[in-house]
Amino acid sequence: MKLLLLILSMPLVLLCTGCTNLYLAHYEGKQFTPTKEAKRVMQAPDQSSADLIGASTFVTSTEVDNAQAIAAAERVGANMVEWDRSYQGKATQLELKPMFGPYTGGTEWAQGGSLVSAEIPVEESWYRYHARFYRLK
Repeated sequence: MKLLLLILSMPLVLLCTGCTNLYLAHYEGKQFTPTKEAKRVMQAPDQSSADLIGASTFVTSTEVDNAQAIAAAERVGANMVEWDRSYQGKATQLELKPMFGPYTGGTEWAQGGSLVSAEIPVEESWYRYHARFYRLK
């Protein structure tokens, strides 16, 4: 029975692996009871009104949006999150793309060619994200 449950839950696990909130994955700090509503602030709040409870820093080529920062803030018990990103540069990698070949020369393709892989350059922009999480006093 346990094996059947494990096998049936595997697609759900694989589906969620791409859903990771990077702010939570790299969070360092205190955690409190989750809050129901957090907001983004553009400047750190006054120390007399809120405490810094944690931070998260990571570099990625994936687009990370405001909703993920707010969801992370709510999850760790923060009322406010201040985040920014900075451009880190571009990286080019070669990826294999399947196509039919072989190429025979000139502009002609062989009749009934076979499937081969071609190296295609793919360029990615990388960004550093830094978030600071605050809890009201």
